Amino acid sequence: QAHSVSQKTYNWNTLNVKVLKKLGLNLTKKEIESIVNMEADSIEKVILALKYHIESYMANRRSQRQIDVMANSR
Repeated sequence: QAHSVSQKTYNWNTLNVKVLKKLGLNLTKKEIESIVNMEADSIEKVILALKYHIESYMANRRSQRQIDVMANSR
């Protein structure tokens, strides 16, 4: 069990640094500990935050494309 917790913590820290940070979502040590220890609603909060960041990113991309199309049509 202890090895499992340490491996999960390592995995979440890696995901946090290599992926989530690039998406503008940076988990705290406490959030990672909550996920690893399977505390109620901890993963759900992360998933909702990730969903928000992805939706925001996609909306910004759409807006930028519209600006580019308008600029190129002049």
